[in-house]
Amino acid sequence: MRVTRIEAARDRSFPDVVEAWRYRGLLLAFARRNLAVRYRQAAIGVAWIVLQPLIAVTLFTFVFRRVADLPTDGMPYSAFAAIGMTAWLYFARVVADGSNSLVANQAMLTKVWFPRILLPMSHLLECLVDYSIMLALAGLILLWHGVLPDGRLAFFPAFFLLLAATAAGVVLWASALNVRYRDVRAAIPFLLQTGLFVSMVVVAPQVLTERQQMIVALNPAAVAIDGLRWCLGGAGDLLSPASLSLAAASALATLISGAWYFARAERRFADVV
Repeated sequence: MRVTRIEAARDRSFPDVVEAWRYRGLLLAFARRNLAVRYRQAAIGVAWIVLQPLIAVTLFTFVFRRVADLPTDGMPYSAFAAIGMTAWLYFARVVADGSNSLVANQAMLTKVWFPRILLPMSHLLECLVDYSIMLALAGLILLWHGVLPDGRLAFFPAFFLLLAATAAGVVLWASALNVRYRDVRAAIPFLLQTGLFVSMVVVAPQVLTERQQMIVALNPAAVAIDGLRWCLGGAGDLLSPASLSLAAASALATLISGAWYFARAERRFADVV
């Protein structure tokens, strides 16, 4: 007779990556479910993926280019805003949806065991579908202005990885904190609204002084968004190597600290949620 013993996992300093990899099929299942649920009862369905950045780019072009005449480091403003807005929407959706993933699945947490980290991480994959569609829209805007990517496109994966790693670190912190402190959910929308402007979505960081750029680099999402514009827009210069290094270090610190806190809090999720 075969006996299966289920025991509480021992305390860990970091999530078990090998164990999570064994459940990668479940990770994909969570991502597909999240995507289906989000648009299943929407009146216009996946059209929201295109409408949201399109409306934002139109408003930003009118307000920040026609009225405020903000510099864009040599790019047409609609193309500048499209690349920045699509990247920001990916980051914001991962954080907004992922931060509530544990609380939204509390029944599952208390009845079935699986690596809990799969729930917030599934939103990185789910929102990647949205980002791919939005990126195609940004590409059409670039073509409209006659802007074609060049050899800089080879660096696109590096800057997207910087953006995704930052989002992963933030969502690990936010999802674990939201289990214990439910007002985190209320704070996330306000923080994301503020983050839209401090992440250099509407203005190029190259207009700042070198000292100000170093401060901006503490927010790796801002550097990642600027890098994606540099890769796709074919204009302007990157920030200084020091700023890039600081952004990479900040993203890594956010990811490692988020994974550490998530692993330390994971054992109590079922009791607290």
